[in-house]
Amino acid sequence: MNFDTLQALDKLKLVISNREYEPQLKNASWQDYDVMVCHQEDESTKHWCMLPPEDVHHFQHQEPHRRVVATRYASEVVWLFGELKAIHVNELESHTYHDYFAELADAANLYIEEHKAGVTATRLLETVLDRVRRIYR
Repeated sequence: MNFDTLQALDKLKLVISNREYEPQLKNASWQDYDVMVCHQEDESTKHWCMLPPEDVHHFQHQEPHRRVVATRYASEVVWLFGELKAIHVNELESHTYHDYFAELADAANLYIEEHKAGVTATRLLETVLDRVRRIYR
């Protein structure tokens, strides 16, 4: 991980812990790199998830399939994904964007599944941020 990335991730952690991102929340859904973030899974998201991946690269590390992160904190996750996409540009391409966002979606979904009714926006975002740190090691 380069020094600029480390600083950016440390700043994001502080923004998350102080909930300074809240005024920046705009979009409640996001769809890119075979990942969809939305408030609620419905028939259309289930159908989208069953479709084959848009792009499959022979060098992908993650299983190429579509992923849906459905949470009442979709706006917060969308905000974080946007911030992390900007940070990922500065890193070496050891992870494609498809791998990167697949790992982030998997981390978010695992946290949501493990905590069910006890999910908080702060812990969800911190969990995703922790996964990013592991990716860049």
